[in-house]
Amino acid sequence: MAISLQVGCVRRSGPTERPGNILGIGGRYANGSPWYLPEAEAMERIQKDRWKFYVRVGVKRVKVKVAKHAGRAYLTTDPDATAANNLENLPPCPPLAGNMEASDSVWDRRFP
Repeated sequence: MAISLQVGCVRRSGPTERPGNILGIGGRYANGSPWYLPEAEAMERIQKDRWKFYVRVGVKRVKVKVAKHAGRAYLTTDPDATAANNLENLPPCPPLAGNMEASDSVWDRRFP
Protein backbone atom coordinates (compact mmCIF):
# COMPACT_ATOMS: atom_id res chain seq x y z
CA MET A 1 0.00 0.00 0.00
CA ALA A 2 1.31 3.42 -0.96
CA ILE A 3 2.01 6.07 1.66
CA SER A 4 0.46 9.50 1.14
CA LEU A 5 2.33 12.79 1.65
CA GLN A 6 1.17 16.38 1.27
CA VAL A 7 3.20 18.52 -1.13
CA GLY A 8 3.80 21.95 0.37
CA CYS A 9 6.38 23.48 -1.96
CA VAL A 10 7.89 23.13 -5.44
CA ARG A 11 11.24 23.93 -7.03
CA ARG A 12 10.81 25.44 -10.51
CA SER A 13 13.02 25.83 -13.55
CA GLY A 14 11.14 28.75 -15.07
CA PRO A 15 7.80 30.53 -15.43
CA THR A 16 4.81 29.05 -13.62
CA GLU A 17 2.59 29.00 -16.70
CA ARG A 18 4.75 26.53 -18.65
CA PRO A 19 3.93 22.83 -18.20
CA GLY A 20 6.79 20.69 -17.00
CA ASN A 21 8.90 23.35 -15.29
CA ILE A 22 8.88 21.66 -11.88
CA LEU A 23 12.31 20.38 -10.81
CA GLY A 24 11.07 18.80 -7.58
CA ILE A 25 8.49 18.75 -4.82
CA GLY A 26 8.80 18.97 -1.06
CA GLY A 27 6.92 19.10 2.17
CA ARG A 28 7.07 17.97 5.78
CA TYR A 29 6.67 14.58 7.40
CA ALA A 30 4.16 14.28 10.25
CA ASN A 31 7.05 14.82 12.70
CA GLY A 32 7.86 18.18 11.05
CA SER A 33 11.11 17.21 9.35
CA PRO A 34 11.39 18.28 5.71
CA TRP A 35 11.44 16.06 2.65
CA TYR A 36 12.28 16.90 -0.96
CA LEU A 37 12.30 14.76 -4.10
CA PRO A 38 13.51 15.68 -7.57
CA GLU A 39 10.74 15.44 -10.16
CA ALA A 40 12.06 12.20 -11.71
CA GLU A 41 12.13 10.41 -8.35
CA ALA A 42 8.65 11.65 -7.43
CA MET A 43 7.28 10.48 -10.79
CA GLU A 44 8.94 7.07 -10.39
CA ARG A 45 7.43 6.62 -6.92
CA ILE A 46 3.97 7.59 -8.24
CA GLN A 47 4.21 5.29 -11.25
CA LYS A 48 5.35 2.36 -9.12
CA ASP A 49 2.51 3.10 -6.67
CA ARG A 50 5.01 3.38 -3.81
CA TRP A 51 3.92 6.87 -2.78
CA LYS A 52 0.91 9.07 -3.31
CA PHE A 53 1.29 12.80 -3.19
CA TYR A 54 -1.45 15.41 -2.82
CA VAL A 55 -1.95 19.13 -2.41
CA ARG A 56 -4.56 20.83 -0.26
CA VAL A 57 -7.08 23.04 -2.03
CA GLY A 58 -9.23 24.43 0.74
CA VAL A 59 -10.26 21.37 2.72
CA LYS A 60 -9.94 18.98 -0.23
CA ARG A 61 -7.00 16.73 -1.10
CA VAL A 62 -6.14 16.89 -4.79
CA LYS A 63 -4.02 14.02 -6.12
CA VAL A 64 -0.65 14.68 -7.76
CA LYS A 65 -0.18 12.58 -10.88
CA VAL A 66 2.14 12.11 -13.85
CA ALA A 67 0.98 13.51 -17.21
CA LYS A 68 2.62 13.97 -20.62
CA HIS A 69 2.91 17.02 -22.85
CA ALA A 70 4.78 16.97 -26.16
CA GLY A 71 6.23 13.59 -25.24
CA ARG A 72 7.65 14.74 -21.89
CA ALA A 73 6.34 13.43 -18.56
CA TYR A 74 5.68 15.99 -15.82
CA LEU A 75 3.89 16.36 -12.49
CA THR A 76 0.42 17.86 -12.31
CA THR A 77 -2.75 17.42 -10.26
CA ASP A 78 -6.13 15.88 -10.93
CA PRO A 79 -8.67 18.41 -12.17
CA ASP A 80 -10.68 20.07 -9.44
CA ALA A 81 -13.12 22.96 -9.01
CA THR A 82 -10.41 25.59 -9.55
CA ALA A 83 -8.87 26.61 -12.85
CA ALA A 84 -5.56 27.33 -11.10
CA ASN A 85 -2.60 24.99 -11.42
CA ASN A 86 -2.45 23.58 -7.90
CA LEU A 87 1.24 22.60 -7.95
CA GLU A 88 2.41 25.79 -9.62
CA ASN A 89 0.56 27.87 -7.01
CA LEU A 90 2.58 26.36 -4.15
CA PRO A 91 5.41 28.41 -2.69
CA PRO A 92 9.00 27.70 -3.68
CA CYS A 93 10.85 25.14 -1.59
CA PRO A 94 13.41 26.67 0.77
CA PRO A 95 17.05 26.51 -0.26
CA LEU A 96 18.57 23.05 -0.04
CA ALA A 97 20.95 22.35 2.81
CA GLY A 98 24.69 22.65 2.41
CA ASN A 99 26.02 21.97 -1.06
CA MET A 100 23.03 19.94 -2.27
CA GLU A 101 21.75 20.36 -5.78
CA ALA A 102 18.12 20.44 -6.92
CA SER A 103 18.68 16.93 -8.28
CA ASP A 104 19.44 15.54 -4.79
CA SER A 105 16.85 14.03 -2.44
CA VAL A 106 16.21 14.95 1.14
CA TRP A 107 14.50 11.75 2.06
CA ASP A 108 14.23 9.68 5.21
CA ARG A 109 15.97 6.47 4.14
CA ARG A 110 13.84 4.41 6.55
CA PHE A 111 11.07 4.76 3.97
CA PRO A 112 11.14 2.85 0.67
